[in-house]
Amino acid sequence: MTEPSANGQRKPRPDVNLLTPNDYRRLRVKLDGRDPDELLGSGVTEDIIQTLILAFNLRADPSFTWDQAGDIAPASVFDMTGEEPPPPTPPPTGSGGKPRRTTGSSSKAKRGASAPAPSSASTTA
Repeated sequence: MTEPSANGQRKPRPDVNLLTPNDYRRLRVKLDGRDPDELLGSGVTEDIIQTLILAFNLRADPSFTWDQAGDIAPASVFDMTGEEPPPPTPPPTGSGGKPRRTTGSSSKAKRGASAPAPSSASTTA
């Protein structure tokens, strides 16, 4: 099971797909105009993780720096267990909505068509 963060919420996976357009804008400013995708797509795990830590921390603290991001253990920010999060719970059915109407006529017609019809020829033999 994934470990909750200090604020009690589930930690995110280290996934670049969780970055927002504003995350990219803040990263460009902090990286002095450098394209964040250069680091995120570099294939160097340390650069990817450090960039993600920087992006997530810049959301709450605009003064957070690249060097500070490098000093933070990834497991303190991200779920590094490798476990998949549990699937979302489906909403309960039948809560205030109209009941679904099923039309049985089309399915009965199909079943009736596949059943053999009584033949008058079999009784005259």
